[in-house]
Amino acid sequence: MALTHICQTDATHHLNTVSSVYFDTDDWRLAREKAASDYLKTKLRVRWYTNTSHHESPYILELKSKIGSTRQKQRIEIGTTKVPITRLLVRDDVRSVISDLLGEHARDYSRLLLRPRLLVRYHRHRYTDWQTNSRIAVDHEVRAARVLDNGNLITPFIPLSSSVLELKGPLDELPPKLRRLNGVQLKKAAYSKYYNAFCALTHYKQ
Repeated sequence: MALTHICQTDATHHLNTVSSVYFDTDDWRLAREKAASDYLKTKLRVRWYTNTSHHESPYILELKSKIGSTRQKQRIEIGTTKVPITRLLVRDDVRSVISDLLGEHARDYSRLLLRPRLLVRYHRHRYTDWQTNSRIAVDHEVRAARVLDNGNLITPFIPLSSSVLELKGPLDELPPKLRRLNGVQLKKAAYSKYYNAFCALTHYKQ
């Protein structure tokens, strides 16, 4: 990967696989919110990370919401990967935590029947640019599948078209060294893996 030659690799978590089960209604209300406007967005997911060391990692329940420029994010650990995701998602205590989280932070959505709908999985490489104090993540081999309530696949994984470079730090634009990547086309854009997976798997078109 080209970034290896110009940035420092993350010493602790350079490479792992990221998996996320996203919740939505049967008529895809949360995905359609994203399609209708960037002003209002809500995501509910269970995310976990795996790496070549095969160590256990936590399952993290995340509720992300955006109203205009105001963003909120709640994160709760609900178990570890010692328990398969197919067993975790059907546990009554986990369902209770999800209900409580929505009731406290997204009351309008607590009245909806939100169920696991999609699984998105990809490989993530992490880097640091010490010159600008920026953290860089590159997500590639992004793929998605429809899932049952317990996380079992309904459809095979299908690949999504793009790799994603995510920049976190003080800059509003790419560090100078990233603009000189030979043979790499970079386009600044808001990108939702969940929304793109929804479009690809349901053939949704705005």
